[in-house]
Amino acid sequence: MSNIHFITAAIVSSWVAGPWYGLNLALYFICVRILLGKWSIHGSRVLFVAATVQICLCTGHLVTMLVQLLQGLPVDEHGVGRLDNAYFRDQITHAHIAEEVFYITNSLVGDAIMIWRVYVVWEKNHMVYSPLLLLFVATGVSACIVMAHMAHLDLLNTQAAVLARWIEATWCLSIATQVLATLLIGFKLIAAARGQRKLGLMQSSLYISTFWVVIESGAGYTITTVLLLSFYVRGLNAGAICAAFLGQLSATAPYLMIVRAETNRQARKRKNRIPLPLYKTYSDGRQSSASFPRTSQGSSEYEIDRMPSVYASSGPHPPKAIQIMVETETQQSP
Repeated sequence: MSNIHFITAAIVSSWVAGPWYGLNLALYFICVRILLGKWSIHGSRVLFVAATVQICLCTGHLVTMLVQLLQGLPVDEHGVGRLDNAYFRDQITHAHIAEEVFYITNSLVGDAIMIWRVYVVWEKNHMVYSPLLLLFVATGVSACIVMAHMAHLDLLNTQAAVLARWIEATWCLSIATQVLATLLIGFKLIAAARGQRKLGLMQSSLYISTFWVVIESGAGYTITTVLLLSFYVRGLNAGAICAAFLGQLSATAPYLMIVRAETNRQARKRKNRIPLPLYKTYSDGRQSSASFPRTSQGSSEYEIDRMPSVYASSGPHPPKAIQIMVETETQQSP
């Protein structure tokens, strides 16, 4: 695979990060409106803080990229700008170090929100999210070491080899966290979609459902991180483009999760929260025909987050959580 110049990578990175930041800004204001409407819920306040931190990090990431682009295009005495390839090769400029710090921190926040999503979807099952927490802590420690080494780089790059190993370790740990979280979330979402389709509660097509599974599971975020690591290991400058994209995408994925959850909640509200069918299971194993009881208006705002875990537990029969078990020794089949 042919390599591209540092200057080309820097310019394309700015082209990618700029419009994507605009998308993040729009999604942020949508999320703010959603979360402020649920301010009484503790989880909404936590998500609001996380979303605000991420948009600040995205802003800092974009600003440092533009600063590097301007400093790498010096103007001569005739007012003509000339590209300085040596500047973009310099890894110890303050703007470059600041960009990496913004990117790494934003990536950590994105990983944390993916773990929170696993925590919600799997109904606080500590056996599921505990390994992710350990990976996240290890990623955070490795990331702090990377940032400390970057702050002490010199012109001779005497610590470049050590820094490279820590960067690879950080990305590997982050990828492990993201892949595991994506698989866990995707499994629950697919199981939920299958359960709803069996009960006739899902009207969207398979392709649309698959698209939202990819969005909600953070698969795009994970794939981009894998590409970034592969480019870095091979020494390709295209990794700078992935890093610029990932610096913004690490906020886009959590924002879309919040918007998607609210969209589902509003859709269910418009349908007057169609209740799930109830079945009676008799002693001989037969089930009665479905009945649809009325649901209370006081349902939790996070009902949509718990739905996947309800459907995922179902096998060939309706979910156990919505079955009425009638145990009697004398009752005969109808």
